[in-house]
Amino acid sequence: MGDTAVEVALSIRAEHADGPLWDAATGRLWWVDISGQRVHCFDPESGSDTSWATCGQPGGVVLSAAGEPVVASPEGLAVLDRSSGTMDLRVPVEQGTGPRTARTTLRPTAGAGPGSARWPTTSGHATRRCTGSMAAR
Repeated sequence: MGDTAVEVALSIRAEHADGPLWDAATGRLWWVDISGQRVHCFDPESGSDTSWATCGQPGGVVLSAAGEPVVASPEGLAVLDRSSGTMDLRVPVEQGTGPRTARTTLRPTAGAGPGSARWPTTSGHATRRCTGSMAAR
């Protein structure tokens, strides 16, 4: 393998960056900082990164058919309002108990079901609260 030149696109100190999602329609990169409890949207054209605080650790972000960011939160799937920074819980999950994990039950709504490409999950760790994530099928 040869040497490949690499340059830093965004110099930011995230605590636990995860879940990158490229939005081809807008040319932006969505991602979450799980431990930092933030959702980010990076515009490589301008070099700007916009972020929103979340209530709890986000596990991932996807975009709805309308282009709305849908965040996997500890409570379930919530739509992020980019102008106000608030999140509207749309698909709650029931969290069970266990020594290291929480069991999740999805309450399907329109568009959610066995044909969906992604399902919300939760996972817990002994040292922190449960976190939501997106599981690809």
